[in-house]
Amino acid sequence: MTRIKMPGLKRYVSKGKVYQYHRATGIAIKSTPGTPAFITEYAAAEAMRLGRIEPKDGTFGALCTSYRAGEHFASLAKRTQADYRKVLDYVLPLRLMPPLEFNRAFVVKLRDKARREKGRSFSNYLIAVLSAMFAWAIEQQAATENPVTGVKKAKRDKNALRANRPWAKEEWEA
Repeated sequence: MTRIKMPGLKRYVSKGKVYQYHRATGIAIKSTPGTPAFITEYAAAEAMRLGRIEPKDGTFGALCTSYRAGEHFASLAKRTQADYRKVLDYVLPLRLMPPLEFNRAFVVKLRDKARREKGRSFSNYLIAVLSAMFAWAIEQQAATENPVTGVKKAKRDKNALRANRPWAKEEWEA
């Protein structure tokens, strides 16, 4: 039997059953390993990661793509565009999801996941970017409501050290 390396493929066993998914896109690969259907599913997920497949209309991915191509995104500073791209790349696994499935509860779970994985600042920036994108989508009649409205930013831990603490009197004198 020939073994083929498939980078980015995650396999794990849960309750005796083997599951596999494409790490970068989060797409589950449901076919039996080694079959042509399995290789086709893997190739489709890899093509999605590389941006070779445009997401279907009516999906969150299509909304992200049209937002990136729009005038609002183009009018942002280059650095802001780069930061927005980082956030939009983070939500890449959600590209096949319909925007109507986005609601406050889902956005809160997404914010909390981003906080665990990337930190408080990134999770708060995620909220800001999604809010701006959905506000743009409402103007373009691609969405009916902004699911980010009313979602609070992640708060700083009470026990966290202050990054820019005030100087002590001795420090001022020195």
